[in-house]
Amino acid sequence: MFSTTEEFFIAIFSLSTTGLMVFGIWFILSHFLKKDKTKPKRGLILSAIVSAGSFFIVLFSLKALLLVISIYLIIRYKREYDKKRSEELRLEEEKWRMEMEERERMVEKTLKLIFSDYELGSRLKEFIIQHTKRFDYGEIGFDEYSKILDMFLIYINKKVPNQFESSTNKELEEVIKYWKSNPAFEIDREMIDSYIEDKKFDIYADDLRKKLNIDSYKNLDDAIEEYLDVFGDKGLMSLNLEILSQVLEEDWEDISRMVEEKYQKIKEEYELKRLEDQLFKSSPKYRDMEYIDSLSGLEFEDFLKELFIDFGYKIKDLPYSNDYGADLIIGKGFEEIVIQAKNYSGNVGNKAIQEVVSAKVYYKCDKAMVITNSYYTQNAIKTAQESGVILIDRDELEKILNEGSMYFNSLVS
Repeated sequence: MFSTTEEFFIAIFSLSTTGLMVFGIWFILSHFLKKDKTKPKRGLILSAIVSAGSFFIVLFSLKALLLVISIYLIIRYKREYDKKRSEELRLEEEKWRMEMEERERMVEKTLKLIFSDYELGSRLKEFIIQHTKRFDYGEIGFDEYSKILDMFLIYINKKVPNQFESSTNKELEEVIKYWKSNPAFEIDREMIDSYIEDKKFDIYADDLRKKLNIDSYKNLDDAIEEYLDVFGDKGLMSLNLEILSQVLEEDWEDISRMVEEKYQKIKEEYELKRLEDQLFKSSPKYRDMEYIDSLSGLEFEDFLKELFIDFGYKIKDLPYSNDYGADLIIGKGFEEIVIQAKNYSGNVGNKAIQEVVSAKVYYKCDKAMVITNSYYTQNAIKTAQESGVILIDRDELEKILNEGSMYFNSLVS
């Protein structure tokens, strides 16, 4: 009926004014009727009716006018209140936004300073290579990765206070002062997730440069061949191709095409060599699982040594006893892998995983691995996932024998 509040107020005000005007007209008429001497009784009655009608009209008009004024004042007050409240909310939101920006800035600065520490920085890189990359590869699920990340977060938060207290870094003073004014500070899941996401690609690229030693290759073809030798089947994954194209400073599509062509060529050459060697049993990698099952524990270790030498790895000699949980240490480029070999008839348990983790620390290796001609218990698999140990069971070992170094390298890359 009324499109705006103002139109409603105008209508009520007009009605009130009209009422007052009607009252005035009836008042004048009643005055003249009282003077009508011919019909005094009739004039008196009409005068009374007019007076009563005028009174009620005036009363209604005054009430309407007061109502209009009251509503107008209420609405005006509400508008002013809403405007004031809106400004307060805007200022609060602005303050909150500035606090969040300051917090984000300090979080970024804190993480940068924390991981500039050699120990924590090394731990972060190790975590990203051993766990985040496996998650990106799809080798471990979100739940498993979350548990491992939570454990890493606990480790970091235990280290941070000591670093704050012992540091003499001038830049760190601002960070310490800020977090002291914001008690109960801890690096939370969102912070570390964001930091890892921001840093991981550069760490992947640095790791690839370290493994390939790019400057040592005379041409692109040699670099791609070495890349496939390092990554095997995983060299075809889009993540690794993207990293390779960045490291080599080449177009992604061109690199992808060249890697695919080289991969197919290597596979064909391997199949031909495999058929040739199978005829003469000239290499340990072409023995079958029946042969491996017939070996003793020490013979199994010797077989693996020959196999990895054939795959292009260097072997570090270890004594057959007092080896601190390590049976083999193999290396290629800058990376070393400590291996525990288990020639079992039953499933391999948790103890083997714990031993090889200790051996990794003792021998300062980059990765740890357990190889068996059998399988693993569920507890062993869970512990291996949490500690980043590579497990090669009977099925994987058979695939290594059948497919060669490229498949093995894809497991350790």
